[in-house]
Amino acid sequence: MKLILCIKCSDVFSLRVTDRACSCGACGGRYLDDLNAEIWGDPSKYMILGFNNSSLVDACKKQLTEGDLLESMGGIYGDQPVGRRFEAFIIPEAARSVSRVITEH
Repeated sequence: MKLILCIKCSDVFSLRVTDRACSCGACGGRYLDDLNAEIWGDPSKYMILGFNNSSLVDACKKQLTEGDLLESMGGIYGDQPVGRRFEAFIIPEAARSVSRVITEH
């Protein structure tokens, strides 16, 4: 799953096959197929985030079956449970699955 984080307005939105954009219009994008995406806007104004789908689904399933069982979650931060962890990453400029279009779409 690919998400866009707009540095300008702090919106985070997921991509779809239809055009999507942040609320300030500084960046946007869409899926071209199941893997590849086209992103537009000034690259200094956004980050492309990736979620490992199977890791996210596994964390959701554990939350549904185990609930807030502290022993199976990520521990404690301050006095609050951290919650279930899953793999996420920033998609690099060199990723072949993303086409960056500098001008607005």
